[in-house]
Amino acid sequence: MKSSQPSLVAAAQQVQQQLNSAMTTSRGRRLFSRGEGQTVILIPTFAELGFVYAPLVDAVPDGWQVVLYTPAVSAHEVFGPPQRAEELAQILDHLGVDAAHLVGWSDAGAVVSEFTRRWPDRVRSRVYLGTPSTYVMPRGMRLISALYARSALYRVTPDAVAALLVALLMGGRAMPTHQLLPRIRAMGAVARYLKFSILPCLRYPNSVAGTCPTLVAGGETDRFVRLEHMAQLARATGGRFVLIPGGDHFLPWTSPHHVTRVVWAFLDEAS
Repeated sequence: MKSSQPSLVAAAQQVQQQLNSAMTTSRGRRLFSRGEGQTVILIPTFAELGFVYAPLVDAVPDGWQVVLYTPAVSAHEVFGPPQRAEELAQILDHLGVDAAHLVGWSDAGAVVSEFTRRWPDRVRSRVYLGTPSTYVMPRGMRLISALYARSALYRVTPDAVAALLVALLMGGRAMPTHQLLPRIRAMGAVARYLKFSILPCLRYPNSVAGTCPTLVAGGETDRFVRLEHMAQLARATGGRFVLIPGGDHFLPWTSPHHVTRVVWAFLDEAS
């Protein structure tokens, strides 16, 4: 699963297909696992974005097991951090794992926080990648997202418009908005997913403290999440903040060498 294509967006599609093909179904759950040893759960946002973790998977050292799963999402009812934390607990139970190291990119960090709040004894360490203490969007988008979360606006919002909003927030130099847009649009009912599965995570306060080792890594050029809010998350959780020079919001994918080195060094120390 190497990102060797000229376009990182095109490479992401290829790697995602490889991940999908490598997943196995066990008792109704789609899982990808590599290695043996201490378990690291790579928490996905959407199944279509699992490729961001591919560099971490490729670099898994001896003595470790990495697990990626296809998450449940909903286009009809709220499926936010509480529901996704329950899902994660079920994944650990399914694997027969009492406690694991958790890695969450972007709004999957909300799952890390909620899971830690509810089952702190099941968390060996936690890694947040591109996750803030609070998402603070540009004023116009902030007003739109607040209205969207509290109303039935999703019913009249074209999926193409919702996909553009997501692509504008997440895009950057390495993953341009115009290239991301078709990938996000292909997810299907984006307007409904935004309402019921994405915004609940974006509006979740990531400020859960705890005794487990915590790492927060943020990209220097992230247009979606401000550096000060990622550093604030590190302080709120008693963790360590690491700046990834030149990194954007897709930092595990677009700055793979730096992020992989930092994350695995932290996990080795935490173990």
